[in-house]
Amino acid sequence: MDADGLPHFSYYDRSLGVLKYAYKKGESWTIRIVDIEGVVGWWSDVTVDSDGRPHFSYYSWSDRTLKYAVGDFAVGIRTWPAKEPTSNSVTLVGELTGLGDASEIEVFFEWRSEGAEWNVLAGAALSVPGFVEVELDSLEPDQTYEYRAVASARGIFFNGDTLTFSTMPVQEPEPIVPDYILVTLIVAAVLGGLTAYLLLVRRRRFIREEESRTRPQEERRGVQSSRRDRRDK
Repeated sequence: MDADGLPHFSYYDRSLGVLKYAYKKGESWTIRIVDIEGVVGWWSDVTVDSDGRPHFSYYSWSDRTLKYAVGDFAVGIRTWPAKEPTSNSVTLVGELTGLGDASEIEVFFEWRSEGAEWNVLAGAALSVPGFVEVELDSLEPDQTYEYRAVASARGIFFNGDTLTFSTMPVQEPEPIVPDYILVTLIVAAVLGGLTAYLLLVRRRRFIREEESRTRPQEERRGVQSSRRDRRDK
């Protein structure tokens, strides 16, 4: 509780892995991020001094240390990894983590080919911390670009970290086989199967005919042999 009897809370946001701070101002709640370096905010506590400044103690899992933070909040901007890259487009993501004492912050993006001049991509105006996502198109395939989220308040600019993304290479389309070629291939396959079947039938017929010709000869030889055997006896 502060000197006016208003509540203040610090807590760990498990979805983002950061320490957050919530306090009541009038009839509404304000939520701000205290620390975003690594996974931080375990076992936190907050107290407010006579000047209204919050003091935080908390544990950083990433550093394995107990941390302490104090002071007024400044404008905070964070660049997140780009999403859904294609051969000519990508979605840029930024997060406004704090407004400082401003009531509204303009969040936009700067991007460029590596080493070139920065280009500006319009974003959105935020009155509370949150994310901004903007699609960037008309890019070259199989290229690497740099980008960063930028926050602007009263003519002062705050830059997030500069990250990179790469567009996808252009994939060659699958060759399209004309319909008449497909029909020709199907007919050839059918005719090939039919030809093989007819050859098999002819072979079986030939074998049966050969067997029918050789069987009477074998039977006549057997009869003649029996007659010779009876004469010899």
